[in-house]
Amino acid sequence: MASAPPASLRAVWSTRCGLFNIELHKLHCVVEPSGGGFAELLLNPANGRLSGINYPTFRRGSDDEKDTMPGNWCVDHTAVERQTSADVFIGATSCVDGLVHLLGGPSLKDALAGRRCSVGEVVHTESFGSLRGSYPKGVLHTNAPAVTNPDSARLLRQCYEAALGEAFVELRAASLASVLLGTGVRGIGADVGARCAMLGACRFWERRHGEVLGGKALRFAIRDDSRLQQVATSFQEVKSAALRREF
Repeated sequence: MASAPPASLRAVWSTRCGLFNIELHKLHCVVEPSGGGFAELLLNPANGRLSGINYPTFRRGSDDEKDTMPGNWCVDHTAVERQTSADVFIGATSCVDGLVHLLGGPSLKDALAGRRCSVGEVVHTESFGSLRGSYPKGVLHTNAPAVTNPDSARLLRQCYEAALGEAFVELRAASLASVLLGTGVRGIGADVGARCAMLGACRFWERRHGEVLGGKALRFAIRDDSRLQQVATSFQEVKSAALRREF
């Protein structure tokens, strides 16, 4: 299994057989982890058109499908960083998708040209630019639901199931790095996002563990201690209520 910086690890939940770990790490930036080697694959919270950031018109909790991108978005990110309110608009370098596309540049834009990702699905690309050194097996782009979607909980769980299946079964990666999907731009609360993450991961394991070869790790990167504690509490509650057989 790919090694992770031991100082970053805060909590871990393991299957009884020890073949699947769900880990919480305190990490400032999952896209550019200090020293690299955090995981083999990165899970990127993308949009349906896989077009990268759609700011400044994409508001928290909204659907970005009707937004447009300036043509030079991946060359000059300042063209799309003119937000009017930090509480409403999010700049290019303050979210995972923005950083992924800025670092991947024109090569990533070309790789995703014409492709789409429905809510709950994943699309794989190789890593481009400086991402290659941090995530050698590439990037999985997933489209998490917005909080306004009435089926958001199920679709968010589906994002994790699809990503883990692609990462651990199809690509045979040992580890996948992720932020807590849906809890940033999409507007889903951290407690709900954490519950969906744990349930989605464990449903993947229950349904597909027979297809998994070797040990696997899903590594969540969280920036601050208060959010870490909140996520850890939600993970433990789900584990205690529904996952006694495996974890």
